[in-house]
Amino acid sequence: MSSKLTFSGLVLALFSEPVDTIKMIFIITLGEIGRWLYGGGQLRERCGDLIICLLIFFLVKPHIVSLPTFHGIKVSAGAIAIIISLLGTHGIGRIFLFAIKVKTGIDINNKQ
Repeated sequence: MSSKLTFSGLVLALFSEPVDTIKMIFIITLGEIGRWLYGGGQLRERCGDLIICLLIFFLVKPHIVSLPTFHGIKVSAGAIAIIISLLGTHGIGRIFLFAIKVKTGIDINNKQ
């Protein structure tokens, strides 16, 4: 099965599941606008970062389970999603690189 969606496949999906298809098109469009804005000047980068952070928040929040109380502090799924979205793509990438370095001892940033 091909991973590409053809125009006829998109039209068929639009008629069979209109709400989900419109949500998908909206998310993809916002992601592309955010990516395009992220490569410009300082104001464009901030607008792009805002769009990307909001997308990360709304896409991650439904998949986070609520944590049990820890020393009397209850952390909600929304708070965790806010932290993840504020870290943004660069922060999450750095965390992944650090985890890889700790687990394997390989420093991907320091390529020689």
